[in-house]
Amino acid sequence: MSNPAVITLVSSNSRFAKISRFVIEDNIGESIHLHLNDLRFDFTIDEFLLFSDIIREALSELDFLCGWELNNFDEQFLCLLEPHIGALQSISIEELAVHEMKCIHRFRVIDGLEFSRTVDVEQTSASKYLDHGDIAFHDYPQENYLGLSNKDRLVHLVDEIKKGYPSGDKMVILFNDQNIVMDGQHRVSVIHHLHGPHHRIPIMRFSFTGRRHRYCAFRSNVYQLLRWLFRMVRRRIAG
Repeated sequence: MSNPAVITLVSSNSRFAKISRFVIEDNIGESIHLHLNDLRFDFTIDEFLLFSDIIREALSELDFLCGWELNNFDEQFLCLLEPHIGALQSISIEELAVHEMKCIHRFRVIDGLEFSRTVDVEQTSASKYLDHGDIAFHDYPQENYLGLSNKDRLVHLVDEIKKGYPSGDKMVILFNDQNIVMDGQHRVSVIHHLHGPHHRIPIMRFSFTGRRHRYCAFRSNVYQLLRWLFRMVRRRIAG
């Protein structure tokens, strides 16, 4: 059967990691392909779901999340966490007021180049949309689940949090001594909209050794600029 379409479900590539290529493709009408460096594994959908269950069970037995289960966390956050797993020491629950936290806001500088900075919760694109109907949120650069728009994701989360927080055991997550939201920016924006800046909520604080996990706007922006310049040079050489 020929492939009518191929959808990339996951793509994580790095020239410097031991696994330089990790891609999962949904070959609609045929199979699931898992690319691992130069290897390609072919699964039927049922085989891939079984394989996923086996991997999930193995990861649970490793207990790398300090007693917490994988389903307590968003899948996209787990991808962000992956480079820091080896330095994770503990996960604790604390209580903070919404106004005590900062969020990371990304903004486009030019086409293909994004920088970031920290802002108060009420200055996030999600908060501005909820509080003032700012439609710029529709095009805010963020990763959503397949087929889910920025608006749909936020509306769904508002409905969930109206029923209670934490929803589905998922909490806002901070790293070490930085009160910067590393996962749950939409959640804290919704809580700010519904209950105000002084509302206190339970949060998860991940404690790591070392400093690789720390957010630094200057370092992050320099890294993004270098990546953008590298892409531009490659395109010019290829063209």
